[in-house]
Amino acid sequence: MDKLIKSQRIEGEKSSHLVQLYQHSSGEHYVQLQQTIFGQAEKNTVKINPAQLLAIIDTLGIYAEELSFLIDNLSRDIIKKEEQQTIISTFLKGITIKDLSIQFRYTEVAIRDLLVKNDIEIIEGII
Repeated sequence: MDKLIKSQRIEGEKSSHLVQLYQHSSGEHYVQLQQTIFGQAEKNTVKINPAQLLAIIDTLGIYAEELSFLIDNLSRDIIKKEEQQTIISTFLKGITIKDLSIQFRYTEVAIRDLLVKNDIEIIEGII
């Protein structure tokens, strides 16, 4: 049986990824990447040979550079878990969505979605 050496979870808005380093029963090591899409029972798993790992990382780095404009915009749409409660409590103190957007550097749509998801009533036009 393969032995788990270490593991790192990466949480996203709609899915999570588990990156794990294993030692095979033969003594060789490999990386396993598992994706879980929230709301689906099926998990997608890929085992990566260490000999190919650096080439994969280099390729992903190139793609990340090419997509950096998109990643910058996406990061403004996904509110970090540790900031969600702060944004909600600040809104409940009377700060507008527009001001929250400026203060926390997220889009107004992302903040509005967070509030709706947490059953917080939004009343437009009140100053």
